[in-house]
Amino acid sequence: MLLAGHAEAHDRGLSSSELTLGDAGVVSARFTFAAADLRTDPAEFVAHGVGVRADDTACPGTLTSVEAVGGDGLELAATFACPAHPHTIEYVLYAISDGPEGARHVARIAYGQATTQAVLSASHRGVTLDVAPPEPPKTAAPSRSIWLLGGLALFVLVAIAAAVRYRRRS
Repeated sequence: MLLAGHAEAHDRGLSSSELTLGDAGVVSARFTFAAADLRTDPAEFVAHGVGVRADDTACPGTLTSVEAVGGDGLELAATFACPAHPHTIEYVLYAISDGPEGARHVARIAYGQATTQAVLSASHRGVTLDVAPPEPPKTAAPSRSIWLLGGLALFVLVAIAAAVRYRRRS
């Protein structure tokens, strides 16, 4: 015999976040969780419930939207202003300590092809992505033909100078 129960789209105590680093240092973030798990104002959550750091520099966050998802969930969108071209991005979910006992949070950070993810908990609240530093622009090395032309021009000048000197002596 099957019994029908209350189905929820979001499991209590299981949340997720996805952070994406842009080229200008702006981190775009989406946090998704059961509405009952959010125990503070969404703007307060972004300002104090999470931490984003780039190379040990705190990145101030701004809540950009709040949407209901799946009937019983919330999705918060935020941006974090970080310095451009960091070597590391660190994300810490401080608020997981205030969540339900045994809460788990799947966190993912991405920049281009580099990505990392971890399951966070009250005892393990952060994840770090090592970002490869951008390669400096490559300067074009002089081609072999330029060197040959330069050598040929120098040879011609020396030959002309020698010819002029020879004529003056004659």
